[in-house]
Amino acid sequence: MADTIAADLRALLVSCSETPPRAILRGDHEILASIDAELRKKGILGQVAYNQIVFTGSAALDVMLAAGLTLRHYVMRDHLGADRAYKIADDTITFCSGHPCKRFLPLSGSRTVKIAELQEQRKQRIETKKIAAKISISEKTLRNAIKDLENKGFCMAKGPALGTKPHAPILDPATEWGSYLLGVLWAGTSFAPSARVTSVVVGCKYKDTLCNLAKGFALDAVMDRPHGGYYKLRIHKQKDVEHITREASRVGIDFSAPFYSRGVPKIKFRFAEFLQGYAEMHGWSGENVNRRQGTSAYYFCLSGAQELLEYISRVLHDKTGCRLRTRFVLGRDDTTPHIRWASEDTAKIISFLDSPLPHSATFRRRLHETNADNKFMNEQQ
Repeated sequence: MADTIAADLRALLVSCSETPPRAILRGDHEILASIDAELRKKGILGQVAYNQIVFTGSAALDVMLAAGLTLRHYVMRDHLGADRAYKIADDTITFCSGHPCKRFLPLSGSRTVKIAELQEQRKQRIETKKIAAKISISEKTLRNAIKDLENKGFCMAKGPALGTKPHAPILDPATEWGSYLLGVLWAGTSFAPSARVTSVVVGCKYKDTLCNLAKGFALDAVMDRPHGGYYKLRIHKQKDVEHITREASRVGIDFSAPFYSRGVPKIKFRFAEFLQGYAEMHGWSGENVNRRQGTSAYYFCLSGAQELLEYISRVLHDKTGCRLRTRFVLGRDDTTPHIRWASEDTAKIISFLDSPLPHSATFRRRLHETNADNKFMNEQQ
């Protein structure tokens, strides 16, 4: 089907240009209508006339790509909607000149630089404007690139080399402890940028979990006093930030993305231990008391990305028999959805989250510290 569309597009493409992006399809009205319908399914929209369709901007580029043309003067953008005239690869960064157009950058010239070279120049305290002049880019573009490189875990600090970190054991989600830590990091990590340095913050209910995490990754970090019932581990040294960021990226954790946009991990992991670690930051329970009737109802809630919550709901339904939750409620900020289970389902979930992990019993007890008379919980004992 794709080959047929490509052939039709090449036959109908009467003109196209990459700078500025513009493409025109012309031909029989019925054929154009059929092609337009297929392109709209792919999100490619053009201006339709009787016997031609005009595409501009990224839509024109999409049409040219779909027709099998090679775009030699464009590179895909890393940041949709942001004015970033560069593309970051594994160990290089390509700086481009031209006006960004939604998803592509027209290039009148480009320069590919090794990230290690930029790091070395930063360590030598070379001024940003001199580095930018050497690469023939603007100082603003270079500063934006340095910021994005830091968000990806590269150390771009000024000053002499900080040295390399000793190799720590890679986080192994196939083990109970590894899946538990995956849940903790998935829910409780974020970047904390400041004027001086970008640090990584890890939140958790249990201090010893964070201590073991710092020890396992050989991190020189600071433990904050608990705030709101949570401990926070602040990783501020750049070599440590780069180290844990890269280790986390191996299992698919992007610290620059907020927790409510992190979907289901794309690696194999142990579900119960992952959920226990995740719930330590974004799971809570409570009791609704009806004093007039003398009854109470317990509940368990989780917040996060809707994709992740839907996955957790399906797995819990399969493994515990609790009801499948499909209703998502937005939080106060109207951005983070959460789902809720009632008393009977909550009891099944709490019993399911029973593992040999150090905090398993404490975890279940803290979820329901006032549930001594809960008949559903007592049935699970």
